[in-house]
Amino acid sequence: MPISNPMVSVIVPVYNAEQWLEAACKSLISQSYANWEAVLVVDGSPDDSITVARDMAGLDKRFLVIDRENGGIGAARNTGVDAASGDYIFFLDSDDELYPNALATLMAASRRSGAEITAGLGQDLFPDGRRKTYWTQRSEAFARHPTTYQLREMPSILDDHVVWAKLYDRSLFQRTGVRFPEGVHCEDIIFALTCQLAANKIAITNEPIYLHRRHGLAVSADYLRAKTLDDWIVQCGRTIDLVSSTGDELLTLHYALNHTMRQWLTRASTYHLIADRESLRGLELLAERLTLAGGSSTEELDPVARASLLSFTRGLPSGSWSSLKASPWGDINGTDPTLVVESALLAAERLNLANSDEAYICAVLLTWQVLAPIEGGRVSDADSYLARAQNAIESVPGPIWEEVELPASIVRQRARRSNERATHLLKSLTSKAAALTHVNDTATGRTISGTLPHGPTSWRRNDYRAVAIDADNHSTEIPVAVLDSRADRHWQATIPLPASAAAPVSWSLVQTSRYAPDLLLRLGDVDQLSKGLSRISSSKPSKREAEDKKARRAFTFPRWYNENPYLVMLHTDAFASMWSFPGTSDPHALLHEISDRSAKGILHIHWTSPLTEKWPNEEEASRYVDRLIMKLIDARSRGRTVIWTVHNALPHDSQYPSVALRLHRRLAEVADLIHVLSPSTPMATEGQYHLPEEKVRLIEHSSYSGIYGSRLSSTEARASIGADPSSRTVLFFGQLRPYKGLHQLFNAAISLQESNPIELLLAGKPAPEMSSELERILSSDVRVASNLGFVSEADVATWFSAANVVVLPYRKVLNSGSMMLAATFGVPLVLPADELLLADYGDEAWIRFFDPSRAAESIAEILDGDWYLQSGTIEAAMRFARERSPVSMGRQYTELLREATTLAP
Repeated sequence: MPISNPMVSVIVPVYNAEQWLEAACKSLISQSYANWEAVLVVDGSPDDSITVARDMAGLDKRFLVIDRENGGIGAARNTGVDAASGDYIFFLDSDDELYPNALATLMAASRRSGAEITAGLGQDLFPDGRRKTYWTQRSEAFARHPTTYQLREMPSILDDHVVWAKLYDRSLFQRTGVRFPEGVHCEDIIFALTCQLAANKIAITNEPIYLHRRHGLAVSADYLRAKTLDDWIVQCGRTIDLVSSTGDELLTLHYALNHTMRQWLTRASTYHLIADRESLRGLELLAERLTLAGGSSTEELDPVARASLLSFTRGLPSGSWSSLKASPWGDINGTDPTLVVESALLAAERLNLANSDEAYICAVLLTWQVLAPIEGGRVSDADSYLARAQNAIESVPGPIWEEVELPASIVRQRARRSNERATHLLKSLTSKAAALTHVNDTATGRTISGTLPHGPTSWRRNDYRAVAIDADNHSTEIPVAVLDSRADRHWQATIPLPASAAAPVSWSLVQTSRYAPDLLLRLGDVDQLSKGLSRISSSKPSKREAEDKKARRAFTFPRWYNENPYLVMLHTDAFASMWSFPGTSDPHALLHEISDRSAKGILHIHWTSPLTEKWPNEEEASRYVDRLIMKLIDARSRGRTVIWTVHNALPHDSQYPSVALRLHRRLAEVADLIHVLSPSTPMATEGQYHLPEEKVRLIEHSSYSGIYGSRLSSTEARASIGADPSSRTVLFFGQLRPYKGLHQLFNAAISLQESNPIELLLAGKPAPEMSSELERILSSDVRVASNLGFVSEADVATWFSAANVVVLPYRKVLNSGSMMLAATFGVPLVLPADELLLADYGDEAWIRFFDPSRAAESIAEILDGDWYLQSGTIEAAMRFARERSPVSMGRQYTELLREATTLAP
């Protein structure tokens, strides 16, 4: 039987910690979980830490003090483990502290999960009091609600290589015989990896439990110190060997090319500060080890990472680059980009371009480390550097440029001081070319298509975008569909024609890199689309082609392309398979289409409110619904397939609810296929109407990635809408209608006014019946920034970028575009605690749920915390968006259309 109140042994190695040890010990005394012992191992400390330790033992008998000769932190920890008598082991560094519920939180999660390792969040504690999630715990594993994993299910657990902030079942140590290496710095990484690989399960609780104090005396404060660097290199080699020995390629690649590679790049970018030549050579040997472990996957690294690795494997830093004043791989956003440019040019000029690896390194240096910062206006004396860069560019063999992915800056020219000559130089280079082969103008937009070469990065699937740049250097993105054939990869995008906007001056096709998920790569310009390009043939099609074209036709109602980008995203991939999407938003025109016996193809009905709400009285609405259903039944008998997408269980605030309910019941009976956007939709409609299980197909609502441009800086966004740059901002986005519960959010804001005030951001057109509520809000003391009208597509990114959190205070919601917009821009979200929403999204770390029975009070309690300001929460939202790409949704919809064609007689 499990022990009801197991003991936790806390191991505290102590060295030069006199000024912090008392605080560490008192954080133990304040623990809500009381059954612990603390083993204070004073490791020959030269200060008076032993006196502090003994004083604490006199204060609380749960402290055991061991005074030993200095042997290093690994030896001290081993001594502590040997002396411990607890059922669980926890490591606390003597200069750190615990939150009061740390042990209780970990024990509860451990007992609940049965995991041998239970990890909580650690936070850096800076001298000025700031707290920030520790870098090893910003991975996907910590971005979700408390969960238990086997390691292969969540490889990013490997990123968290520190041993503190974790509870270990002592049996894991007994089973593996694991020990800390002694006499070395970075002693925890091999220990942590051994435990992670051996553990039956690993539980993650994303609550902060540990404060990691940042100060100059810590061993980790100077990672280029010779002893620390040399030990880190040796331990990295051991850990790579260990994870490789498992034979698990997924874990090995993640550990080598994500976890270790990120740390290696930090050191590579400052290698000029490494004084010891042997240490530098060790960093080069580690690059060879990473390359061996990564194999062909190193080709998938972003260009700077790949070229950096190549330069070290060729021994350039300790060889021809040894006299450079700075690493050519330095951060171009750093304090002295001119020094980086100078070093990068010198490094490029010292390469042997007859060697293909060094030619590639040269091309990356010139584009990413020289031209990109010059183009951004961050470098003085740019002309002399550009002249040298142009000479070097001309020396690089032409085929090399086909391998080089160019910086995103040439696609998104946002720098106000951009250097036109550098931009021109970058654009003149041939990047991994995507051929544009066809342009076709239709009534709905402009379809552009072409080919992509097969190559080492062809595994990338859902990460293409078409980017438009207008005359004001503003960018707009749309998703791109990519289809493979044996010979080529084909891409296609449909550009909606803007109702009123200046035409873009250029289009580009861009791609995202696996190991730098926010990095855009230029594949080829798509300038002047209507000139000099072959167009889709307008010759008369054959009879078979004409019939195929009729078959690939999906009449859409309502066809809200201009008002709702969801349909554009949904249809993009199908355009690549030559589907057409005629449609209407007029209920009478829909009846005409259904009655037309010569019309072919699928009938797809989306939102139903235009079918029931646009009539002067209930009688006429009812009469229309009866005619519609009758004609749908007749059309099906003639071979037309009906798809219905359930966006809402019923239209919101319907003036004819009984008619709307009858329409939904009949559509559920008549439709051949029923498309739902969330797993819980069938349960949400039960009690009102039944969705037959055999008809239901799930295609989740995607994010709006690439639709509304990129996130702006908070400062820029708030300045644009007139919001306070320092306030906590809460966004309500979309049409302001009574059912959306704005008054509940406002009441919450009032209750926080004195203790923790928030600023409301209101963006959307209000319904007439909202006038009194808006007057109450705008005349109050609550700070408000608002756009009470139609929000243009260009302004969507601004409002979400200005927000800290989005609140949807609805009484009930089934699917929400605002929710997906929040995820797209990395903004945390508050939703009603509906049981179906909880079932679908209850484990999302970026979402909190309020109690609708006490909505205002519950929303205020949620907004009073700081969970939505934490980087891990924001990253979880963006990860949610990336996992629901518009291109993936479009592909699933194309499959739904293909299935629908098989159902027709």
